[in-house]
Amino acid sequence: ACCDRELAVAIKEHWVRREVTKIYISILRGQVSRSFEKWIDSLEKEPRPRERGVRMNARMGAAKSRQREAAKTSLRRIHYTKTEPKVTLVAMQPITGRTHQLRVQSQLHHYPIVGDAKYGDFRFNRALEEKIDGVKGRMFLHSYFTKLGFEYGGEKIEFEATAPVPDSFWSVIKTDLSESVSRAVDSMLNM
Repeated sequence: ACCDRELAVAIKEHWVRREVTKIYISILRGQVSRSFEKWIDSLEKEPRPRERGVRMNARMGAAKSRQREAAKTSLRRIHYTKTEPKVTLVAMQPITGRTHQLRVQSQLHHYPIVGDAKYGDFRFNRALEEKIDGVKGRMFLHSYFTKLGFEYGGEKIEFEATAPVPDSFWSVIKTDLSESVSRAVDSMLNM
């Protein structure tokens, strides 16, 4: 919670105008073959009153109607496992900010986020939960880096935060790749 309403409004405006840089670390089912990908797809909200929420429908390629919105994501492969479970550790940067964007696009491109109970590969998730302790009920999508700059009271303020990748990620990947994550994020920020 912010202590100054005016400051909270200034920060919220940057989120609304999508002037915030966010990079997520995720584990996807399958082996992402290319080291860098840019996904551009169209998403449409489908209200789900019984579930108290929405489900997103997606199609590959840019939006062609007003009901569908473009969703753009940059993805950098960090590491993939050569043994079971076959998964890929990636850095994902949403260029646009749509509801469930990373989750929906991952599923659409046949690399669902491990542990995703709404858009994931449920059979794969259950099998993984049985094999690895500490992953039950965990979606492997982690907000790693956030940056925004804004003006407040005539001053330019820069905010930047990094949150370490949880240990549960390394349980699935079977090795700690913290340094590789840092390098991948740096390369995305310097593009």
